[in-house]
Amino acid sequence: MTMNLHQSLQTKVAFNQETEVGKFRVTNIGEDDNLTILAGDQRLSIATGSREEIIKTNDTRQVKGNVTSIAYGTQKMTSIGAMTLSTVNTLTMSANGTVTIETTGAMNVDVDGAKTEAIGGTHTITSPTANITYTSGEITVNTITHTQHTHNNNDPAMSAPGETFSPTAGT
Repeated sequence: MTMNLHQSLQTKVAFNQETEVGKFRVTNIGEDDNLTILAGDQRLSIATGSREEIIKTNDTRQVKGNVTSIAYGTQKMTSIGAMTLSTVNTLTMSANGTVTIETTGAMNVDVDGAKTEAIGGTHTITSPTANITYTSGEITVNTITHTQHTHNNNDPAMSAPGETFSPTAGT
């Protein structure tokens, strides 16, 4: 059956509307498509197969409540342009496995407040060159404070007895 209408078509159903399509369903809309659910939920269930969305321009979503996304396989987000992740509240990232951050360019971390790192294992930093600058504070390794300790040297041949030129193990 084919219907060609050159006017508007309005359908009002007072109770339920059910449609069953045996094979394919194709809908082409010339301009806007608006779906408003006044009360209740909307569910999309795909028994077998995949879902693909192709949007030629922008995609904007506003959710007044919470958003939960669960992937039982791998979840991947890719942006050809810039990507921004922001919140006006707390951002929590967690993983039961390894977290890897990779970049082919520079990486900047700007913190307006305090930064605390609690590491239960070994903390390793490897770099061909490094600069660490603090205007105050202390670095403590194995109960040795590195800005307030002195090295004892009783060698009279040294130009400044009582100090060494660099920290040495066991001093």
